[in-house]
Amino acid sequence: LTLPDDYRLFLKEIGNGGAGPFYGLLPLEDNEDQRTTPNTAFGFTAENPCLLEKYDAYDEKIDNAKTDEEEQALWDLKEFLLDADYEKATNGITFLCHEGCCMFSVLILKGAERGTVWWFNFSDQVGVVPIVLEKQQVSFLDWYEMWLDASLDSVKNGTKAFSTYGQFVGLDNIV
Repeated sequence: LTLPDDYRLFLKEIGNGGAGPFYGLLPLEDNEDQRTTPNTAFGFTAENPCLLEKYDAYDEKIDNAKTDEEEQALWDLKEFLLDADYEKATNGITFLCHEGCCMFSVLILKGAERGTVWWFNFSDQVGVVPIVLEKQQVSFLDWYEMWLDASLDSVKNGTKAFSTYGQFVGLDNIV
């Protein structure tokens, strides 16, 4: 596994963890505590992101189940499918920062989206979606620069730095 050039350079020249968005940059070794498989290809693409809204239909089916057994079977199926999506979403990534409330920014290390940063939010039933600025997916350095610019602007002009990277994923229902 070879890290994307900009991230590898950052680790080498700036540091492993420290100052950064939200609760700061996570050291690379913090990913040992996460269920990730960095050397297996990430399972999604910008054209086909991991959107968990597709599971909303299961909630209605569960509510309308005729028996306890049917309800349990639907819960089990939904959990099985969510676990499969979670596994695909944790392949080929490293967690960059924790935004709080189980939201993260992740860097794709392996697969078609290698080198891009995605917003990881399974807790709010969002999924994993690419972070986009001016209709372009962002690299690690783009992502970090977004935070630096917002932070400097908030100090200079008294404006609020953005509240989540979720605002950069283009999903109106989560912003």
